[in-house]
Amino acid sequence: MSVDYIKSYNDLEQELESARITLVALNDSIRRFAGRSPKLSRHENKSLYEAKRNDDRQCQKSNPEATIKKRNYESKSVFNRLSSPTLRCNEEDLKPKLTSRVIRELPSRQEIVAAQGTDSESRARNRRIFGSLLGTLHKFCQEESRLKQKEEKKAKIEKKLEEQQILERESLKKERALLFLDRKRKQMDIKKLELKMSRLKDFETWKTSTKYLRSYIKTKSFPPIHYRPKVMSKKSEKLLSESQNNLTELLNQKNEVLKKDLSLIEESFRMNEFDDDECDRFSHNVSRSFMDEENVDDDEAQEHCSNSVVSAVSFIKGDADFKENKRNSSETLSSSVVVVKHISSNTDLQ
Repeated sequence: MSVDYIKSYNDLEQELESARITLVALNDSIRRFAGRSPKLSRHENKSLYEAKRNDDRQCQKSNPEATIKKRNYESKSVFNRLSSPTLRCNEEDLKPKLTSRVIRELPSRQEIVAAQGTDSESRARNRRIFGSLLGTLHKFCQEESRLKQKEEKKAKIEKKLEEQQILERESLKKERALLFLDRKRKQMDIKKLELKMSRLKDFETWKTSTKYLRSYIKTKSFPPIHYRPKVMSKKSEKLLSESQNNLTELLNQKNEVLKKDLSLIEESFRMNEFDDDECDRFSHNVSRSFMDEENVDDDEAQEHCSNSVVSAVSFIKGDADFKENKRNSSETLSSSVVVVKHISSNTDLQ
């Protein structure tokens, strides 16, 4: 019987090791998407930065002479001496100035047109300039009509590329959300395996401690005493067989309790698993947070699924602590073993 439990314990240990390896791979994938480890969030980075600033302030408070010397040195720098004439120039600019009464007279437009349009050469020059201007405008119209189709094709291609980029971003968001879900599921599996291993280890410890009691007689008084007479009589053999039967019955009861505890752990974690609706809702929340902020915080992205993990672990842990206290208060564990070597064959303790 013990061999079966030891094998199951080893199997659970192998499953736990493989789950931890998978969790490390998931963390690497999340680090590839988020650019940082999921264990180190923005708030932790900010706290580290603030702690560094506080250390610098404490150093300044502990050594104020260094800051005073630095200020005195800066007041005597070359820049302060060179900047003093600038202040005087600014003071001169602030003085009131008188407006000049000299006004420049410019020729009117009629005078300019009359001066240029008197001879035939100026008229011919004006016609050439006007013709070249019209030709340039006509050329621009032709180029615009020619390039309009190219611009439309280019706009369609850019629109398709933009739509494809949006789809790729959405797929990356969903993949990142699924990675977080897989990570939380794997953490729940690891916690479940750890609880099962702890329960099996407690059972094996109790079973090892009670294995040596099969050769001893248990008294009916409390606290019970386990003894073994030097010479066995018929009555002693009968009491020994009764003690062994009671111990076997207790072992069967403990096996049933162990099965119930393991099934309770499995059921509790199965109740806290994510269904399809919760997965879609969590993916939608992560995608919406991506629209608000490109680099979403890892702690905020995992808040929804962390609550279920905490509730499951707290429930199982509380029940396991209760079972542990109940096991520790058992009569078999609290009993003592006494080996009696000098009891005659006709004397038996009751």
